[in-house]
Amino acid sequence: MDKYDELKSLIDTVDSDSEVGLYIVEYILENGKKIDGFLKKHKLDKLLYFPIGTIFYLVNIPDDARKETKRFKDNKFRSKYLKQTIALMHLKDDKELKKLLKIDEKDIDELLERNEILQALPKPKRYNDKTIFKEKLEHIFYILSKAGKGQTEQINIIMDLFQQEDFEDYKSGWTQARYDRIRKLYQEPAIKKMRSLYGK
Repeated sequence: MDKYDELKSLIDTVDSDSEVGLYIVEYILENGKKIDGFLKKHKLDKLLYFPIGTIFYLVNIPDDARKETKRFKDNKFRSKYLKQTIALMHLKDDKELKKLLKIDEKDIDELLERNEILQALPKPKRYNDKTIFKEKLEHIFYILSKAGKGQTEQINIIMDLFQQEDFEDYKSGWTQARYDRIRKLYQEPAIKKMRSLYGK
């Protein structure tokens, strides 16, 4: 694997969108010591280096940038499948090309149906700067849970990260209200999603 492939693999690890992933990887590589220090402080596995690094990145960009990043990702996702749908419809109408490529029309119909489902996925009613946090923290809570970290410890780890990086009012330290905010806003939805996917 050459350096380009390594970088691409790294970018794909942090985000499904390569443009967003590039910014995150750049930040993580520039702030590696800080991220390593945080992992050591909480005795966290290196497996969390990039997921935790992503949260460090997100708390250090402006609120509007977080909100627009999520909107950009959603729009790009929908645009990708819309373009694919158009190409599939053209292919479906092109008998000669289907024959040359040995493509079964049933396969095209299945892809079109899948794309229709993906396009119909509900968009957030409104975007805010927390939407992308929810997406990224789901993965972290899952890894922490698999590593045997209890729910209280999971929340305290995220709280400490927010406090360390002077994020919003978390910079003032631990309070029950801030703890409950992380639990309700981020952890409980992550647990609900985990249970729906994995049954526990």
